Amino acid sequence: MTSISTAPPQQAPAPQPQGQQLQQRPGQVVRRPSTGGLGLRNRGVEVTSAQRVMRISVASVVVMLLVAALGFLLALNQASGLDRASTRADRVLTVMDVRSALLDADGAATNAFLVGGLEPQARRMVYDAAIASAATGLAQLAEGADDDDAALIAELNADLATYTGLIEAARVNNRQGFPVGAAYLEQGSTLVREQMLASLDSVLSIAADDAAADFGAGNLSIVIVVVVLAALVVLVVCQTRLARMTRRRLNPGLTIATVLLLVAFGVGALGATSSATAAGAVRVDSYRPTLAVAQASVLAAEARTLESLTLIKRGSGGAFEVEFVDRTDEAIALLGDAEPELASRLQDWVDLHAEIRTVDDSGDWEDAVAMAITDEEGGASQAYAEFVESAGAVVDSGSSDVTSGLSDAAGQARLAAWVLLIAGILGAVACWRGMAPRREEYR
Repeated sequence: MTSISTAPPQQAPAPQPQGQQLQQRPGQVVRRPSTGGLGLRNRGVEVTSAQRVMRISVASVVVMLLVAALGFLLALNQASGLDRASTRADRVLTVMDVRSALLDADGAATNAFLVGGLEPQARRMVYDAAIASAATGLAQLAEGADDDDAALIAELNADLATYTGLIEAARVNNRQGFPVGAAYLEQGSTLVREQMLASLDSVLSIAADDAAADFGAGNLSIVIVVVVLAALVVLVVCQTRLARMTRRRLNPGLTIATVLLLVAFGVGALGATSSATAAGAVRVDSYRPTLAVAQASVLAAEARTLESLTLIKRGSGGAFEVEFVDRTDEAIALLGDAEPELASRLQDWVDLHAEIRTVDDSGDWEDAVAMAITDEEGGASQAYAEFVESAGAVVDSGSSDVTSGLSDAAGQARLAAWVLLIAGILGAVACWRGMAPRREEYR
């Protein structure tokens, strides 16, 4: 009999998809393609090692070029802003000079009017010099003025001509003893103090706002520091990833680029920061004190005119005396913070003015006038002249410090701009050439 086998039939192995059939020997472990290691998957698309190396190359080059472009433009813009700040700070001080010159002229004219008849030659010389200084200052302000400033300066020139005409009319009548001369004088003085100074205040406000904005150009140094530090971070990340891929710790090109970035940070970014710090110091230590002295000089010059007008009114000039006190108190307060020695000189003149007022208020007008107009040692006129001379020297020195300080700060910013540009370009070249062997390996 034939025996029938009860063993289950052997099943044929399941067919494998075409293209994935693997030859396997007994005991052999089949290794399937890995998606890790040298390849990455990005949204379902495999990124090869060659692509990763290229991306690192491009990223490092781009970041170095950004340092070159942004660093250069920002630092250069900072330098230009500081140059403009210097020009506009000088314009502010020129406005103050014009204000002071107008009031010096008016003070000399009113003081000379007290003499009666033919005015002293010394007073006339002071008046002529002050008018010439005011005219020169207005011509300087007209250069490069915008439309609003140009219209104001043209109006000021016309007012200056009107003022000198009124003063000449006052002189002619005063020489002949006509009382109408005092009316011409007061009209001219009012024109200066109420109309011309108001126009100059408008010019001053525009110039001061522009100068303040340009001083702020130093803030760009913060952006430069951030750009360079961000580039350093990106470069370190690029080197770390490349080291993991290639099992090499340093890439010569990226290392050179990193060194160049450190140079850019030390000389460029920190140089721009140093420039901003220097500009800030100029603003605090030179510009503001100089401006305070200039403002105090203007207030003192106006007070000088008010002193004479009080005497000219012969007992009815109380309103002028109130204004005198207001102007001198404000001037002394300004100088107390900026130049205490000048404040002391101004106080000496104010004390002598108080003596003049005491004599006038006692009814001795002639002696009061004599005290106001005398040029003798220890007199009020000499005390005022000494203050004006000292204040002028301080303003001139301060103006020079502002100009030289801002020029140095702008020079530092320009140096920083070129360092950043050169370091960035050289770093980009180093990155690209340094990565060339790696690109060849993974091609």
